Amino acid sequence: MKQQRNANKRSIDYVILPGDEEREKQLVSFKNFATREQKMISLQECVDLLK
Repeated sequence: MKQQRNANKRSIDYVILPGDEEREKQLVSFKNFATREQKMISLQECVDLLK
């Protein structure tokens, strides 16, 4: 979680957290630092959010 702390200190808005379970399901964990919301979304949804 050190990387998340560093991202937060650098005022990075979003973090994408891939994991083994997510990879199997073709999902990513997407964390919004502004709202502190974290959810699992599809890869396509992630691309659309970041456009």
